[in-house]
Amino acid sequence: MTASPAYDPMQGEYLRKDASFLNSLSVALLIVDADGIVISCNDDALQLLGGKKEVLLAKQLDQIVGRFPGNRKAASQMKQSVQKRIPFETELVFDNLEGELIWLRMTVRPYQSDRDSVGEMICLFSDISMQKQAEEKARQLSEMLAACKMEKAAAGEELEKIVFAASHDLQEPLRRISSFVQLLEKKFDEHQDEQSRKYINYIVDGSARMKKLILDLLEYAKVNGSQDSFRFTSLQSIAAAVHQSYNRQLQEAGATLEYQSLPVLYCDSHLITQLMERLVCNALKYRSEHPLQILISSKEEESQYCISITDNGIGINPDHREKIFDLFQKLHSKEVYSGTGLGLAICKKIVRIHQGRIGVDAGTAGGSRFWFTIPKFKNQGYEKL
Repeated sequence: MTASPAYDPMQGEYLRKDASFLNSLSVALLIVDADGIVISCNDDALQLLGGKKEVLLAKQLDQIVGRFPGNRKAASQMKQSVQKRIPFETELVFDNLEGELIWLRMTVRPYQSDRDSVGEMICLFSDISMQKQAEEKARQLSEMLAACKMEKAAAGEELEKIVFAASHDLQEPLRRISSFVQLLEKKFDEHQDEQSRKYINYIVDGSARMKKLILDLLEYAKVNGSQDSFRFTSLQSIAAAVHQSYNRQLQEAGATLEYQSLPVLYCDSHLITQLMERLVCNALKYRSEHPLQILISSKEEESQYCISITDNGIGINPDHREKIFDLFQKLHSKEVYSGTGLGLAICKKIVRIHQGRIGVDAGTAGGSRFWFTIPKFKNQGYEKL
C-alpha cells in the first residue's frame, strides 16, 4: 500500500483550495499565476486592499497596485519581478474600505507549485501606516529642530557682530578720556590737592579696567569655529607648547606643570591651545601659599575624552561652580584678584564649539579640578557658535 504524499501548506494547490487555511494566516495574502493574474486571496487582503473578491480575482496584480499614480513605478517593477520570478519588496499607498489612505509594504516571492514547473507568486501585504506616521512626525520634528538651530545660530552671529562693533567703537572715546585725563594731570600737577589726585586716579583706574573689559569682549566675540577647522591634533604637543609659553611665570611662582600620555583629539588646535592656556593661567592666578602643582591628565570614555587640569590652589566654593562659566561672573573683588569675569566664559564657548561639556569640582589638597570633554571623531556636523 503506497502512502499518499503529504501536502505542503505553502504549495499552490493547497493554498488555492483551502480558504480556511488562507484566512487563518495573520497576514494579507494574494496568489498570482505566472502571468501576474490574481487567482486567490484571503479575507485580510480584501479588508486591507478595500475590495471584493470578484473585483480582485482574475485581475492583473500590476493594475491593482498601479491604480494610484504614486504606485505606477512600483507596479512596473513588480510586473517584471513576476515575469522573471524574482523576489520583490516595495511600499505602496492604498485606500481602505473607509476611504482612508494607508501605507502598505508588499513582498512578492516565488514558490514551486505542486501542479506545474512554472509555479506561482505569493504576495504578502502589511499595514505600515503607523510607522509612516511616526517617520513623518520625526521628519517634522527634525525640520523644526533644524530651523530652531538656524535661528539660534543666526541670533548668535548677530549678537557677536553687535558685541564686536560695540567693543570696537567704545575704544576710541575711551582713548580720548584717558588721553585728556593724563594731559590734565600733567598740566595741573603742581596745583593739585590730595582730593583732586584721588579723583584723577579713579578716572585712570576706571579707564584701564574698561579697556581690559572691552578687549576681553572682543576676544569673546572672536571665538568661533566649525568642523571645517578641525584636525587630528596631539594634546601632548599642545600641553608642551603651553608649558613653554608659561615657563617663566611657573618658575617665578615656584610651580610645577606635569602632563603625560595625553590623547590625539579631533579639534581646532588654536582654540584648544587657547583653552589650555586660560585654564593653566587660572591655576597660576588662584594659587595658595603652598607650592603650586598643576597636573594635566585625560580619561578615555566610550564616545569622548575627558581632560582634567587639577591644581592645589585656593579652590572654589561648591555653590559657585556653575555660575563661574557665565559672562561677567567674578567671585572676588578687584582689590583681591583683577579680572573681567570673561575668561572662563571664553573657555565654555570653546568647549561648546567642540560639542563638549566643561565643569569644575574639588581638586587635590583643597584645590580645583577643571575638566572638559571632547567627543571622539565621527562623521557628523559640529555646531557653529
